[in-house]
Amino acid sequence: MTTDTEVQENEITGTEAQEPEEQLETESPEVYQEDQPAANDLKIVLSINSTGSTIGIQKPGADPVFQASQATDPLVLVEEVPAVLLTAQAQWEESPTYPKHQPPQRQRQRARNTNQPPQETEDSQQNPRLF
Repeated sequence: MTTDTEVQENEITGTEAQEPEEQLETESPEVYQEDQPAANDLKIVLSINSTGSTIGIQKPGADPVFQASQATDPLVLVEEVPAVLLTAQAQWEESPTYPKHQPPQRQRQRARNTNQPPQETEDSQQNPRLF
């Protein structure tokens, strides 16, 4: 508690009596970060149009699994999700990602001597090149 004398002194000096501030303890809440999804997270996508539908399921670190369906009713389609999920889990256990594409190796062609005319083969004689 401040007295009248302290109030007068504070008015003259321009300072105020500072009371000790209470320090609040704040806990930082756990924040979900998309770059580190949990291993059991799943993304299920249902795509429905007039001719049929598609169910897609994906989990982190694995390629998605898609399955076509003739169902156009969302409630019927939702009933098909557990079977597709079992198929996806079996596929992910066997191989979580599709194999990487390995382009075929090309055989190097030797540079032709431009002074010599191209050699004619039997095929080129039967089917002459027009261009």
